[in-house]
Amino acid sequence: IGGFVTPVLLHDKLPDVRLLITYVLVLDLGILGLATFRNWRWFNLLGLGGSIWLYWFWYDQLDPGLLLAQLGITGIFLIFVGATTFFHIVWRRAPGPADWALIAINAAAYFAISYGLLFELYRPWMGGFTLSLSLLYGLMGYAALVRSRENVYSSLFALGIAVMFLTIAIPIQLGGPWVSVAWAVEGAVV
Repeated sequence: IGGFVTPVLLHDKLPDVRLLITYVLVLDLGILGLATFRNWRWFNLLGLGGSIWLYWFWYDQLDPGLLLAQLGITGIFLIFVGATTFFHIVWRRAPGPADWALIAINAAAYFAISYGLLFELYRPWMGGFTLSLSLLYGLMGYAALVRSRENVYSSLFALGIAVMFLTIAIPIQLGGPWVSVAWAVEGAVV
């Protein structure tokens, strides 16, 4: 908690806006390492909450610009995707309630924050962005299934998130009657 509060207290002394997001990313890597090697799965969830809170402070108070803001939230997202990927897919350990929450909150927060940042300038590309998240989670679900047949719930959870992003991508990218057609095709496939 002190690691996340310190930059808020010292933000007026930062010489460069990039230092704070770098600090958050290094702190997140430390949280990932500690939570993985000590088996403190709840610690990742606490780290994600602190990272998102500190990200919003950084974005609101220091105005980093669109590119740096998107790179920062993407870095946070990838670190916590790594937290779940390494633990469950690489080491074949069964997830618990804190892990399910981490996976879902990380995906939802990244999508919501990125959508809010990018929508105004990159509206035509937001369907592709959402589809790329769907593909990422689909690949993670497939990797989890191939790596460990006993832990099928990890695979199904990741594939469920992939289907959710695919379903969201359709109305973001298409309009009018094409949304109904695409959802009908998706429903038939599922």
